[in-house]
Amino acid sequence: MGKLSKVRWRRVQGGRRSSCFAKTMVIMVCFTFTLSGIPGLALAQVASLKDVPIPQPDLTEYIKDYDAALALGKALFWDMQVGSDGVQACASCHFHAGADNRSKNQLNPNTLGGDTVFGNSAIPGIPSVPGHPKFGPNYNAKAGDFPLHDREPSSQGVPRPSAPGLEFFTVTRDTNDVFSSQGVRLAKFKGVKSGKAVDQSTALKDPVFTLKKKNIRRVEPRNTPTVINAVFNVDNFWEGRASTIFNGVNVFGFRDRTSTLKKNVGGVLTDVFVRIPLSSLASQAVGPPLSDFEMSFQGRDFPSVGRKMLSLRPLAKQLVHPEDSVLGCLSRAHLIFGEVVGKKGLSAKNYAVVVKAAFKDEWWNSTEVVNLIAGTQAVQQPSAQNPRTMVVSPGKTVVTKAAQAVDSPETLAASLGASQFTQMEYNFSLFFGLAVQIYEATLVSDDTPLDRYLGANLNVRGGGVPIPPDPNALTPQELLGLDIFRGTNISGQNQNPTSAPGCQLCHTLPETTEFTVRNLQVDSQGVPQNLVKWIPDGNGGLIAFPPGPPETAYIDFGMRNLAHRPNTEDIGRIATAPDLPPFQNPLEGNKPLPLSYVELWKLKTAGKLPADVASFVPNIATPVFPTPPPVNDKTALKGCFKVSNLRNCVFHGPYFHDGGYSTLGQAVQFYIRGGNFPNINFNEHALGIVPLTELDPSDPLKTPAEKALAFERTEALVAFLANALTDDRVKYRRAPFDHPQLLVPNGAKNNNPQKDIFIEIPPVGANGAKKPLDTFLKLDPQAGY
Repeated sequence: MGKLSKVRWRRVQGGRRSSCFAKTMVIMVCFTFTLSGIPGLALAQVASLKDVPIPQPDLTEYIKDYDAALALGKALFWDMQVGSDGVQACASCHFHAGADNRSKNQLNPNTLGGDTVFGNSAIPGIPSVPGHPKFGPNYNAKAGDFPLHDREPSSQGVPRPSAPGLEFFTVTRDTNDVFSSQGVRLAKFKGVKSGKAVDQSTALKDPVFTLKKKNIRRVEPRNTPTVINAVFNVDNFWEGRASTIFNGVNVFGFRDRTSTLKKNVGGVLTDVFVRIPLSSLASQAVGPPLSDFEMSFQGRDFPSVGRKMLSLRPLAKQLVHPEDSVLGCLSRAHLIFGEVVGKKGLSAKNYAVVVKAAFKDEWWNSTEVVNLIAGTQAVQQPSAQNPRTMVVSPGKTVVTKAAQAVDSPETLAASLGASQFTQMEYNFSLFFGLAVQIYEATLVSDDTPLDRYLGANLNVRGGGVPIPPDPNALTPQELLGLDIFRGTNISGQNQNPTSAPGCQLCHTLPETTEFTVRNLQVDSQGVPQNLVKWIPDGNGGLIAFPPGPPETAYIDFGMRNLAHRPNTEDIGRIATAPDLPPFQNPLEGNKPLPLSYVELWKLKTAGKLPADVASFVPNIATPVFPTPPPVNDKTALKGCFKVSNLRNCVFHGPYFHDGGYSTLGQAVQFYIRGGNFPNINFNEHALGIVPLTELDPSDPLKTPAEKALAFERTEALVAFLANALTDDRVKYRRAPFDHPQLLVPNGAKNNNPQKDIFIEIPPVGANGAKKPLDTFLKLDPQAGY
């Protein structure tokens, strides 16, 4: 097993982990799981993020060596060979503070809403306003293109409720296009060849992403969220389709009722259902490698990904820094005058070596043959809620003996046909998901100025030693920004009742999002006890129309409609799992199971949910505020997305699920005006989305001094977001945020659309880089108001 068998646990001066993962961290991973099992971890105990346990499940049934699993996960996350084209890695869309800051060929015309025309506005009832006529495939974005939805003045409150069209009075420019991340070119998967990083394929004609009649890289229909701190989320992806329960096969968790993996039980390959709680990162990880918008040629399944990757040297096309905090001891490169030179990749000859070291033998050691039965795969076809084509389950199988005696899975693999796989290949989705999750669970940025200002009571990743608050950690301007973020004004009094009670209403501190395992009290079985709520969302939030007390509505708490774009463009949380047999509900006429826990809870209470699904759904709905029970079954789910975490957000531009704002200043202006489409989204939008009159310097009723004060407070809020929430380890890529070399496509040459332009992301070791990360388009965070 090469260097993997020689890993030593040790710590170095100052407590920093060595280039091999420290045993103390593995112990802490297990320890944090026991803490996260305490229902309703007392809020008084939690000061900063240093006090919040990592919601890591017990993986002892699967993992043999956490050190090897961590190395496997980091290698797979950054490896360009995972993509069908030998270029596209998971990290290709998550290389910049866990997100993506590329500018060329990053536009999607809103295929989720059925639009294939770039740069147009498709809002019902909007007066004719300019769109973005220059937008198109391979477009190179500029600062002047943002915001994609523009108003003058940008901070003026949007009227609600109002006569049709009045909310568009100040609109000066609009498009429903989405600024996102580019993936692979559209092609049909034909197979893999052992030892080759590029899958065999035939080109398909792309109806949208072409230039001079040649395919360019497709662009995802939603902006890329950060993976840093994503471990705290209950579900992942914007609409939460990556379930907190990992089923080992696809993103949909317990909603998949039939897909299984293979376990060697007494020498016999046996079908087993996998249900691993607190594992939405694993669920999320197995989605992109099969998506024809992201990493996969159309029709590739995970056993085929396994066949290719198990034959390849890890990171064979990339330099790995010899001081990498996880992979350094496996790197084949070396340093000369501070430069990383030498051989690319890791010392392990192939991924099979690392899988054997990381996972228990019964999940990979069989030499029986798994035969896929043609025509039984579950293939998701493009729909109004999902434009992707992807194999979401490999289908039915028949297990047979090998034609001749073999001594290892690798020997067996060399003799198999295209629809025959070893157990190790067939279970590769399990290995991929859990390993990437173990790596991403280390990406916790809990050392920001805000964390130091708040101190720590539990300090769960620092030995449990309390840390006193540092009153000097924030500047006076950032302290004012924190005051506003919390919903108080300069004198410390509550804001005007007509305004939202602070950003933290949804961006709950210290995680900066309410959609967390701790906040929603997810138990050890993966059931979120505090998720299904009734709340005055819908009917314009706190504004009732017609006049009267606002009705309450059921919501998935932490999934909010911001009135940012019309609901018709992206239905969000109201979507379902694919309309395919593994995801269908036999007690509801074989309709596909919903993503929303509200919809699942309603089915459960009506006795229309199978027991194996119902066991993962909470039993009751609870009020957010003291309020009488709702008088109807109204829900506010359409167009809802998870509340994103704001840590390191200065590097996450462009912002929101459509990437419509290039700076934090522009994003704050959106909130000051109280959303873009509060009347179109009247029945769904969140109660906190109302004009923030105290921060509006354009208010004609304000005196010059009041306008200056509003501008000062807005600047302070942006300064808090940009500076107080930024971890220097992320900013300079210090451990655990260091990484291997990566070549990311940044559009194609206009005169040769099939020729990519690449940006090189150099390898960085545990000590980080000298140059800090840039903001999107190198823009000032304060720009835009």
